[in-house]
Amino acid sequence: KIGYKVHPPKKLLATDFGVPQKRRRIFFIGTNTEKDITFPKPTHSKENWVPVSKVLLPKEKVGKIFFHGPKMIDGFFRRLENNKKKGCGWGAQFLRLDEPSFTISARYWKDGADALVKYSNNEIRMLTPEECASIQTFPKNYIWCGSKREIYTQIGNAVPCLLGKAIAEEIKNSLEEN
Repeated sequence: KIGYKVHPPKKLLATDFGVPQKRRRIFFIGTNTEKDITFPKPTHSKENWVPVSKVLLPKEKVGKIFFHGPKMIDGFFRRLENNKKKGCGWGAQFLRLDEPSFTISARYWKDGADALVKYSNNEIRMLTPEECASIQTFPKNYIWCGSKREIYTQIGNAVPCLLGKAIAEEIKNSLEEN
């Protein structure tokens, strides 16, 4: 009613744009012009998705505070088994190093169960804020403000930078071409 044209929404997968994360999001674009806006075409496919191993820190460079204790680890496995028996939900998700990460959520700060690094059944850790930011493709020199919880929340709520850049460039090109 106020003069904006809303273009058909589009579901995009972050991994298709060089992001080492399986993150699907739907985008709506509204403009105050009649020009047609297109969405970016993928730059990557399943054959060349960026694996999470490209952004993880070496184990010896990760602080002990990111490693879970035996009680938490037992809880992860117990929840997985209970959910499997019930045939509903899921529990902890362990990263496959040769694949993109699972989605980094805004609640990652709680226990990191959305995307855990598993060295063995007794050695499991959550991702550091730096690793989460790398998975979201933030520049290494990006400065975060706030508590640990606030930083994880900001990272989890963000659109991955490479995906946002691809969308912005395509909007810019669409507006310049028409």
